[in-house]
Amino acid sequence: MRQDNRKIVTDIIGRQKVIGSVSFIGSGIRNGTADIMAIIKGKAIDIELKRVYKTGKDRQSPEQKREQERAEEAGGEYWIVKDFDDFYERYLQMINK
Repeated sequence: MRQDNRKIVTDIIGRQKVIGSVSFIGSGIRNGTADIMAIIKGKAIDIELKRVYKTGKDRQSPEQKREQERAEEAGGEYWIVKDFDDFYERYLQMINK
């Protein structure tokens, strides 16, 4: 998220200038955290969205792989989905178990 601290000020002879800056505020979320976190039928599901672009495949970062291991070790599931249809298919499988 960006925080804009800029102001326009006018000096004594009428000239205007911009003072201040724009700064970045981090989210505080650990690197590699899944895009979506959900509870489905009482089970924690971490959902990572990966799309295939013209330039190649979108792959998990090392941090995302560590987050996947943490989620699965804790008894949750970690889904890597490419689009809504992929998600919906997994969701239907989950609720029909």
